[in-house]
Amino acid sequence: MRDGRGSTTGAKNDLGRGRRLLTLLVLILSTVAMAVLTGGSFTELRRFEIRGLWLAWLAVLARLAPMLFGLDRKSHLSWAAWGTAFTVVVLIGVLNGRRIRGAYLLSLGALANVVVILANRGMPVVGWATGGDMDPLHLALIAPRLRVLSDVLVLRVGAVFSPGDVLMFVGFAVAVVSSSHRHPAPPDSSTPLVRGTASG
Repeated sequence: MRDGRGSTTGAKNDLGRGRRLLTLLVLILSTVAMAVLTGGSFTELRRFEIRGLWLAWLAVLARLAPMLFGLDRKSHLSWAAWGTAFTVVVLIGVLNGRRIRGAYLLSLGALANVVVILANRGMPVVGWATGGDMDPLHLALIAPRLRVLSDVLVLRVGAVFSPGDVLMFVGFAVAVVSSSHRHPAPPDSSTPLVRGTASG
């Protein structure tokens, strides 16, 4: 049975998660709008091939595993699953770094999240909550390890993000906007260059 304080804290954390999801949705829609306003095309975006895209399903499963199996934040499997999800994002970014602008930035942000999660066995949330019903990944800590990489960026709407989250979104936005534009095909190296000859 919960007391009044626990109910209040749980409601606060639920509100924070809702605001975070809403903020992410607004950012994604803003990215799509930016792609359109800069002359991008959804056709070009669909044509763009992402290497290792199947790994994204592994990241989704790892991210949902703690909630699907009812794991709490004290479980090693819980934070390990979330760390695995971000590690997969790092791999996808590296595989596409030379082909897609922003991919390396996406990897860097995911790597920052992996490091802070492993250091604290969860993602520390500084200055947002002091306990209660947080999800299996986030921890309410006053003095976490690698504080600068924790969820310390508080938006005016109440959503909290880490520097790694910001880097991931910027990388995602750059990738979407860049991939929505037509890129000239590279010259075929197998075709010999024929020089013109002067006549007469």
